Amino acid sequence: MAQTRGLGDPYVTAVKGFEGYTPVAKWDYKQSSGGYGSRAAPGQTFTREQADANLRSDLENARMAVRSFSPDLDPGTEAALTSLTQTAGT
Repeated sequence: MAQTRGLGDPYVTAVKGFEGYTPVAKWDYKQSSGGYGSRAAPGQTFTREQADANLRSDLENARMAVRSFSPDLDPGTEAALTSLTQTAGT
């Protein structure tokens, strides 16, 4: 499993556990989500590999947003805010 820049596999594995895997996108509060919680078109399908790639991309984007706002966070706080940003948005 490839490592997301700065986000180790244990972190990604933990987020996968929280999100759960959904092979077909379904309505999730305010959007359709599939894979491991990625925004998707209604009914869009995901392989585990696609879901993993989408999650890693989503997490990296969230991490960069957190770092642009507060670049000097300790790793634990950065991880928590990255997870929150990936879930709730910026």
